[in-house]
Amino acid sequence: MAPQLSVFGFNPVAFSEAFSKKEREEILSWLFALGECPEVPEDHLEAYAILTAMGPTYFWFQLEELNKLGQSFGLEKEEAGKGLLK
Repeated sequence: MAPQLSVFGFNPVAFSEAFSKKEREEILSWLFALGECPEVPEDHLEAYAILTAMGPTYFWFQLEELNKLGQSFGLEKEEAGKGLLK
């Protein structure tokens, strides 16, 4: 069976205290179409951006190189990719 990757995002959100609970819930109901949207303290947003948005862009190159190494050792591209996802 092929590995299943999420097609939805992870989008932490912080609200101003000026928003009522009802307003927050309404906005979150729109955002959930994009994926998981946990409400977090505003001072955590940058850390989430580094981990969930910028971080993978730095590792993508390394994963691609590992896939190529696996192929150089005799694995098919799909086999190497599957191993990297585990």
